Amino acid sequence: MRLVSAAKAMLTVVVALLSAGLVVGRATGEEAGLTAEQVKGILSTTKNLRGKNLRGLDLTKIDMRGAQLIEADLGGAVLVEADLVGADLRRANLGGADLAQATLRGADLGEANLAGANLRGADLPQADLRRANLAGANLRGAVLAGADLEGANLAGADFSNAQLKGVRNLDKAKNLEQARGLR
Repeated sequence: MRLVSAAKAMLTVVVALLSAGLVVGRATGEEAGLTAEQVKGILSTTKNLRGKNLRGLDLTKIDMRGAQLIEADLGGAVLVEADLVGADLRRANLGGADLAQATLRGADLGEANLAGANLRGADLPQADLRRANLAGANLRGAVLAGADLEGANLAGADFSNAQLKGVRNLDKAKNLEQARGLR
């Protein structure tokens, strides 16, 4: 009798975790859509949001330190003042996202789409931006000391008043002549 009760209790917990999105598998499209509250719940346990649809969510001031956001869709998301220190955002879509004043120190943004993103005043020292798409991104006043821009697309990106001391591989970035504020 106790074994049956324990099994029922465990099943109830598993169903609750699944319905709250706290057990995270790889999903795409509509099935991956989460709410801001579900994202916070996941971050409090596993930090694994790989491939998740977080498009357009307001995640202002969220703590995503060390989060796994590989191939996640954060297009149009609001991440103002978010803490993304050491986050893995490889191949993530951040197109049109608002990352103003966000902290991305040491984050891996390799091959990420940041086209049209607002990174005004963002803290990006030691960030890996290799082969990232920064076309039309606003990087005014951003701190990029030690960031790696090898192969990054800088067409139309605005670096006015950005701190670029120690930026690596700027000469190997694409469309460097189309970027603003680098001179």
